[in-house]
Amino acid sequence: MRYVQDELRRLGFQPGQQQLYVTTTLDYAKQQMAEADINANLDNQRWRDTSGQLHSAMVAIDPKTADIIAMVGSDNYDSPAGEFNYTYDVSRNTGSSMKVWTYSAALNTRKVTTESLIVDGPNPLHVPQPAAPDYIVYNYTHGTYGTLPLREAWDNSLNIPAVKTELTIGTPTVVQFMRTVGMYPEAPVNGTMDPNAPLSNYGPALTLGGYPVKLVDEAHGLATIANMGVYHDLEAVLTVKDAHGRLLYQSNPDASRKQAVDPGVTFVAAQVLSDNFNRRTLFGLNSKLHWPDRTVAAKTGTSDDFKDDVSLAFTPDLATVFWIGDTLGNDHVMVRGQGVPGDRWYTQPSDVVRGDPATQPHAWFLADQRNVARLPGSETPTPTPAPALVGVPPDPSVGPLAAPTPKPSPTPCPLPKHC
Repeated sequence: MRYVQDELRRLGFQPGQQQLYVTTTLDYAKQQMAEADINANLDNQRWRDTSGQLHSAMVAIDPKTADIIAMVGSDNYDSPAGEFNYTYDVSRNTGSSMKVWTYSAALNTRKVTTESLIVDGPNPLHVPQPAAPDYIVYNYTHGTYGTLPLREAWDNSLNIPAVKTELTIGTPTVVQFMRTVGMYPEAPVNGTMDPNAPLSNYGPALTLGGYPVKLVDEAHGLATIANMGVYHDLEAVLTVKDAHGRLLYQSNPDASRKQAVDPGVTFVAAQVLSDNFNRRTLFGLNSKLHWPDRTVAAKTGTSDDFKDDVSLAFTPDLATVFWIGDTLGNDHVMVRGQGVPGDRWYTQPSDVVRGDPATQPHAWFLADQRNVARLPGSETPTPTPAPALVGVPPDPSVGPLAAPTPKPSPTPCPLPKHC
């Protein structure tokens, strides 16, 4: 409700002071399904946080229009801290899900390809920071896995290669790419977190989720990738009429339509994230990131303090973000999980699109008639990349460094009296 009211205000209306008849973009059947999924997911995960305050939320967007078709801000409004819409009111640290944007931004610069080799080391990785301690990076397992092509480092969610890739293209480049697709991570500005902070305020922790972001924004970014790089403004309101039935507003997705990212980049990103074989090293084959009945691109993320787990999934017909996390305070965390919220998230993409006649089991990024032969800027024939562009990105000690930034603070507690 708050999200719709805020959108009405952005459109120039005064909800609460005008008598308005509003039709939203929510799909009632899919909204009911999402609410059931959230509660089933939470029940399956309560063992991870028996003494804390566990909540779950999700948002789903139609990539073709950026219409919000389902939004569950909280599992139980009447529970402690349940009155918050965790997809919109409160930004969260979304962990390694941010690697989607780091690697997509890197592909967009053409400084790397999916076959670029990256050394997973040293362990730990020390990133020097002027006037601050080194930023120290470990993989989730605290192990290393040799030299891998970028696509495998990405799909296995290895932290050290991801930070190396971020430093190779520069942290500001990643932030700019995120903003282009509709994502606005928050960085500190004069003691407050600002989604429009100067680029110099972001540091290498960005790619591991060190800067919080609204879940609805992350889903918006996914929708842009899922729509072959075509951006639309987020929409929650279809029509607005007055008390006499006169039409005051009607949404028009084409009004904000723009090609934000070259479709070649989105093609490669979606191909990587839907390839079950790429993630075999850490996730194994046929994990919960692989759907047997349709092609789905997916990624997970866990915050360093294990307060947040996020899972992303997209098809051409659906971009969805699932979140589960502890909200009691910074001294309460979840038991380390597998980075996947639960069985209902696993079935949800198929459940949502099943029965829609326009949907297909195989996504555009694997359909021959929609393939993208080469990345933007390629000539015919495609030139052989220079060794410096496809070799191992430089270690941070000798390569380009991100701008200095304070160590990101933990996600603020939405209810201080409970912290």
